[in-house]
Amino acid sequence: MQTKLLEGIVPRNDDQLIMAMVEAQSHIEWRGTGKDRVIGLRNESGQVYRHVIASGMGEFMHLISTLEALNLREQLLDTLGMREECDAIFS
Repeated sequence: MQTKLLEGIVPRNDDQLIMAMVEAQSHIEWRGTGKDRVIGLRNESGQVYRHVIASGMGEFMHLISTLEALNLREQLLDTLGMREECDAIFS
């Protein structure tokens, strides 16, 4: 897993909490081969401010479960393809 803040965009107020949980839940066994998947996180203004890059589908699905456990909601469930350079976006 890799993560990066997008330049010039203010993070969510609870970004440190979210990232602490994501990092605590990232385990080597979830990493796999395959296409990298990008998860975007939105701030309170509705802007994607962070990309979390999952290595393979297993890590991607595990990260989604972690974000859902934090009561974040996926916004691209009813869409096909990437939006705003992301495979999934949570707010």
